[in-house]
Amino acid sequence: MRTKYFIGIIMFLIIFLSYTSYAVMPTINMNIDLDVSYICDDETETLDIKSKEQSYFNQKIQFICDISELTYDESKYLLNKCNEKNIDLFLVLGLMRVESNFDKNAVGSLGERGLGQLMENTAKPVAENLGLNYDPEMLFEPKYNINLFTTQLAYLKNIFKNDLHKALTAYNRGQYGLKKYMASRSNRRNPAESTYSNKVIKYRNEFYNEFQTYLLNS
Repeated sequence: MRTKYFIGIIMFLIIFLSYTSYAVMPTINMNIDLDVSYICDDETETLDIKSKEQSYFNQKIQFICDISELTYDESKYLLNKCNEKNIDLFLVLGLMRVESNFDKNAVGSLGERGLGQLMENTAKPVAENLGLNYDPEMLFEPKYNINLFTTQLAYLKNIFKNDLHKALTAYNRGQYGLKKYMASRSNRRNPAESTYSNKVIKYRNEFYNEFQTYLLNS
C-alpha cells in the first residue's frame, strides 16, 4: 500500500511540474518578444535621424556646388573642413565670394592666389603648421587652398574669441594691420568693423537665406 501511495505522489508531482513549466513558457517568450520589439523601434528611430542628417549634409553639398561651381568632391571637402574646424559654412562662402568670387585661378594685385586669396606670408606658415609642403602653385588647387584658408580663419576666430569683425578684418589686413586699423578708429563703437567684414557678413546672410529657400524647394 505504501509503495502505491508513494508512486501516486510522484506521478502527481511530475504532472504538476509539467503543467507549471508549460504554463510559464509563453510568458517568458512574450517578454522576449516585447524586448526585441522595443529594440527594433529604437534602432528604427536612430536610423531615421541618421538618414535625415545625411540628407541635410547632402543638400548642403549640392547648394555649394550650385553657387560656387566647385565639383561635388570639392564641395564635400569644403563642408567637412568647416565642420572639422567649427566655422560657419555660410561665413566661409561669404568670404570666398568677396575674395575670389569662387574663381580658383584668381590672382590679386598683391599676389594673392586662389579661392581664399592667400598671400605667401600667410599661406607658407599655415602650410608648414599643417605639415604640408608649401608650393605657391598649389594655391590654385581648391582643396589645398580651402585647407589653408579655413585653418587661418578658424585660428583668427579663436584668438579673437569669435568676434567676426576682428577675425575678418584681420584676415583681410593681417593681425598687425588690424591693430593699426583699430587704433585709427578708437572713437568708433566697434573699431574692428570694416567695409570688408560687413561685406563678408552680408554675403554670409544672403547665402544662408538662399539655402533656407533651397531647402523649402527641395
